[in-house]
Amino acid sequence: QGKFITYTEEYYRKKSAKWQTSASVSEYLAKSVASLKMEKKLAEKHLHAESTKDKLIHACEQMILVGPDECYLNFILKSDTGVGYMLVNDQFDDLRNMHYVLSGNIGKQQPMADAMRDHIASKGFDIITKRAQQVKKAFSNKKQDEYKISDTFINELLDLYRKYDTLIKNEFNKD
Repeated sequence: QGKFITYTEEYYRKKSAKWQTSASVSEYLAKSVASLKMEKKLAEKHLHAESTKDKLIHACEQMILVGPDECYLNFILKSDTGVGYMLVNDQFDDLRNMHYVLSGNIGKQQPMADAMRDHIASKGFDIITKRAQQVKKAFSNKKQDEYKISDTFINELLDLYRKYDTLIKNEFNKD
């Protein structure tokens, strides 16, 4: 069992290093998801001891997602094509893949959740700031009708809520 797991770790350490240097985060995640699903399927089919299955999958996840000094995790979360880029560009399939690969690693989802929270808060702040500027301009022009509650303002906030609520429900299994 020990040699098998060590061999698997080494295999995925090399694969992950290659993926990181030759792929975007999107491609890295797609390869990670495919590899993890394949390993889980093979483990179910060929390994009989639960402890061996668990150790093998954990070894795969560690090498694919965390890597030496958390370099792969940092690549996934913080690179130019990482979670922030995916949120800005509505790459929901990639975000779902990121959630999938991080879901097996307790505590590793928090940076993704933090990035999402910051992104959503920033978008909401932009909507509020825009409305505040409109109200300020209307007030200085003494146009009272224009600084009442705006349907557009409310709809923009609701659209923001709906967009990310749907993302969390549909792509992240309500996590």
